Amino acid sequence: MSVTVSMTAPVTGSVPDAVRVLLIRTAVEKAIPFEVRVPTAATRAAMKEFETGRPGRFASVVEFLADPNSAPPRKRPGDLTRSDVVGALQGTHGNKTHAAKVLSIAIGTLKKRMAKFGLLKPTPDRSLRKPQAAKRLSPKRR
Repeated sequence: MSVTVSMTAPVTGSVPDAVRVLLIRTAVEKAIPFEVRVPTAATRAAMKEFETGRPGRFASVVEFLADPNSAPPRKRPGDLTRSDVVGALQGTHGNKTHAAKVLSIAIGTLKKRMAKFGLLKPTPDRSLRKPQAAKRLSPKRR
């Protein structure tokens, strides 16, 4: 029994059809139709770091693409300087949630640091607002 398979025609159909074609091609060529690569030491270290749930954080794309061996050690929230906070906010276009993630701190901690460094915009005083009428709640139906 001989098997003839045309590898030039596009494969259409379901996933099992694609698997069947892959298995037939592997049997006919007596080889896996793709190159098997073994991860390097750097790749294995990156995968392990990702699996721990604490991947590195970067303030900008430039920092991300910089040499990984020259990265400064992560700072504790109490050691953050005004320039760290300003840099994170500029790198995230003022988005406080993303800046907090970049700095690996909680958003509340970021807001406290911003207040400490005078970076928060003053909020309007709520006591000067006109009181709103209480909404009427309809009684529960039984």
